[in-house]
Amino acid sequence: MVHQPSSQKTRHYAMLASRIKTLQNELVVTEQCMGEMAKQLESMAKLGAYCGSQFMAASRLLDVDLEAQTQARGNQTKEATGP
Repeated sequence: MVHQPSSQKTRHYAMLASRIKTLQNELVVTEQCMGEMAKQLESMAKLGAYCGSQFMAASRLLDVDLEAQTQARGNQTKEATGP
């Protein structure tokens, strides 16, 4: 006597197989998206470093300009008060 699975059980297995295949496809898409995200995050890290270095360079230039202005004002004050 050969035991035949019920049609309900067969449909259930077919549905599970279909859902597993869909899940596998979605995981492949997710893996691709994660790879792309990793590349974008690397680019964002570089962009952050570039922006930070530009900010530091601009800050240094402003410090030099501010120091020059402060010295110029100090010299003008000394000249105005006389010896």
